[in-house]
Amino acid sequence: MVENRHTPNLVSLIAPYDLTAPSLFKWDNPFSWSYNGDVTDSIKERVKSAGGNVTGDVCCRLAWHNYDDLDLHMQEPSFQIYFGGTHSPRSGGELDVDMNAARGETRTPIENIFYKRKEAIPDGRYRLYVHQFNRREMIDPGFEIEIDVLGTVYHFSYDKAVSGAVDVAYLDVTAAGITVVPILPSAQASKQVWGLQTQQFHPVTALMLSPNFWDGHGIGNKHYIFAVDGCKNDGSARGFYNEFLKSELESHRKAMELVGAKMRTDKSDDQLSGLGFSSTQRNSLLVKVSGSFNRTLKVIF
Repeated sequence: MVENRHTPNLVSLIAPYDLTAPSLFKWDNPFSWSYNGDVTDSIKERVKSAGGNVTGDVCCRLAWHNYDDLDLHMQEPSFQIYFGGTHSPRSGGELDVDMNAARGETRTPIENIFYKRKEAIPDGRYRLYVHQFNRREMIDPGFEIEIDVLGTVYHFSYDKAVSGAVDVAYLDVTAAGITVVPILPSAQASKQVWGLQTQQFHPVTALMLSPNFWDGHGIGNKHYIFAVDGCKNDGSARGFYNEFLKSELESHRKAMELVGAKMRTDKSDDQLSGLGFSSTQRNSLLVKVSGSFNRTLKVIF
């Protein structure tokens, strides 16, 4: 079942152009993978790579895909967390990652607001929203949000150009716990992405681990990849990311980041693309399994 919320999970397996070329990667094969939006893992892993806190009881993560300067805001009952006030003295909430502020540095930016302990958060209604501070591009508009409350992750997406402020959700904090109240509409209507109609079941042609876990070896985060019949990346994919590279290439990270961003795969109808799920992020997938009898199962990652 390819659901609308799985759009960030769309993934392509990337094969080497020249099989005789030495591998760039930490693992013993020349294959890699790339998610929709040119990310190697979940927004959580991107925040972690940027030095942000991903272990707080409450984490709110923003990701977007162009050089714009979007800002994540949390309006608390008596304080506002944003780039102008990054630490709340009452709740302990903090903005610890703020990208593309001075200039457009990356087309895969993220921001992160986290609370270490939910017990320290005063009761009240907290408003989470995204503000367009500086528009620099007209392509690849919109953003994705993850709200992680004690390991339960709520996903939101906005697929239009951001103008002014866009409300995402309220967090209602009481003695009983934290309730996430969506403001962005939950788009359940079927749509077409990567050649697939969402909210429908599609045949799986292959099920595999990510290349960094092939041949019984395991390096880095494990991903479960479902190659889906008819799924075709409708753009070009990035071939590699710095976190894939061998240790001897670490000293060339800046150059390799530039090369990786510029070198893209050719468009092709001959693909292994589908849905990927990281072992580091909670998620779920409905599957129909045929055998001696048919069953519908919910797979939880």
